[in-house]
Amino acid sequence: MDSASAEYMDCRALPSDKARNDDENAQKSPQVDSRINAKNTSEPAKDSRIVTQNAPILNTPQAEANLDSSKSPSDSKILDEKCGLQGKSQGSYLDGNDRSDFSPLPHLSSKAESPQAQKPTPKPSKAESSKPRKALYIDKEALSSLALVQEGLLAPISSLANSKTLHLDSYLTPFVLNPAGKRNRKVLESTKPNDVLDIVFERRKVGYLRVEEVFPIDRHARTIQLTGLQGGAEFDRIYSRLGDLAVCGEYQVDFPDIKEAKARLQEQITAHNAKHITGLVLDGQIFHKAHEALIRDALSMSDLVVLFLLKPYRHTIIHYDMQKECVELAMREYLMSDRICTIPLDDTYLFTGTNNVLLHAMVARNYGCTHFIVSDNTPNLSVFYERNTLYSVLDVVSGISTSIKGGYVYCDVCQMLVNRTTCPHGKHHHISYDTESILEFFKAGLLPPSVLVRPSISAKLIAHLFPNRFSNLQKLYYDLMPLNDGVLVPKSEEDFYLKLMQLYAIHSK
Repeated sequence: MDSASAEYMDCRALPSDKARNDDENAQKSPQVDSRINAKNTSEPAKDSRIVTQNAPILNTPQAEANLDSSKSPSDSKILDEKCGLQGKSQGSYLDGNDRSDFSPLPHLSSKAESPQAQKPTPKPSKAESSKPRKALYIDKEALSSLALVQEGLLAPISSLANSKTLHLDSYLTPFVLNPAGKRNRKVLESTKPNDVLDIVFERRKVGYLRVEEVFPIDRHARTIQLTGLQGGAEFDRIYSRLGDLAVCGEYQVDFPDIKEAKARLQEQITAHNAKHITGLVLDGQIFHKAHEALIRDALSMSDLVVLFLLKPYRHTIIHYDMQKECVELAMREYLMSDRICTIPLDDTYLFTGTNNVLLHAMVARNYGCTHFIVSDNTPNLSVFYERNTLYSVLDVVSGISTSIKGGYVYCDVCQMLVNRTTCPHGKHHHISYDTESILEFFKAGLLPPSVLVRPSISAKLIAHLFPNRFSNLQKLYYDLMPLNDGVLVPKSEEDFYLKLMQLYAIHSK
């Protein structure tokens, strides 16, 4: 295109120059220098090529008339696009090789086309086919939220909210896509209905969105709706990732994690012929003994227990992978792991509000659970009694049986882990299992008492949080610990902490 343009600029003449050249040619004699003839005879092909390439854009009335009457197919296609008529052919919104990525729209099916409209469409030019579409750039938290809705896990929420449905049911938190960033704002400002936008995550195309509407949204009000807060660190985090413009429309994203989890759960349901399937949502930062007791109760009345392990997107002291390792360790050592299916649940910004427990129950139901259990110390349950009957926010969730279990404590009189609602002793005899308080032990590098957390889990976490803590670990280990192995074997920090817990349990007389 650059060479053709350069040739066009060289050969084009102004009207005044053309008139002057005509006068000069009229005054010339018929005799022409032979060198000029030789030059003219050597360049006819180039001149004709220049005229052919630039004929549609010559600035003369005759050329403009020819342009209107004999427009090429590709030019007519461009004209149709500008006039809004391009949607008459299937896949006309897609560029180049991307046509095979998306399914055709029903109203653009070739069956509805007339015989005249079924003429072969000319191939787009190389520049036209390589032209990228506009794109929205999102992070993994937004991608996961889109996938949750796409896979039906938040049903009855099934699509992006538009300007009319945004305020219909604020309690269920209508799903809105309003990404932050100057680049996204610029794209949305120039987007029109029926445009197709690529969805990009980490410089990789992960889906598309066919635009129905772009509308302004109040970021501050939306953040309050999501979090139920008026300020604070979590409020600021959510506010910073939202934009002033929202977009709605049909979309599709590629997020295989959810599909794989659903397939794995279905395999276990089939293998166990499970009819009674109980779902639990667990914040696995610290897997303590109260969690064990809750899972045991669920196992005692279920064919299969589905453990939804929250996968946070905010900064946590203990990384999700380590949380998962601790849960799997407890399942192998102390629980019936063959009847437990662990599924990661992305703890996105959709679950930060006061209705998070309601959304968790919906996710469990849509995964296939028949029952859902929460502890009575779970936040935002909105529990109340009426005529000796317990009611909560979970009562509005249909299609799944929900129940609230009393919290577990250790009673120093019973000397065992008990349900708080069934223990006859007062609160002054109870040791509670508060995750945030137990986490303080690990932040300080201290091993919590074994009555709270299994020593094997505590040792794994401390070794992970404080690696290479001792300069001469092997000497320290064999100087203090009994030599039961008979030989000197290299020990890890995790081994050291396990033995240290055993030393703490020894009572000297």
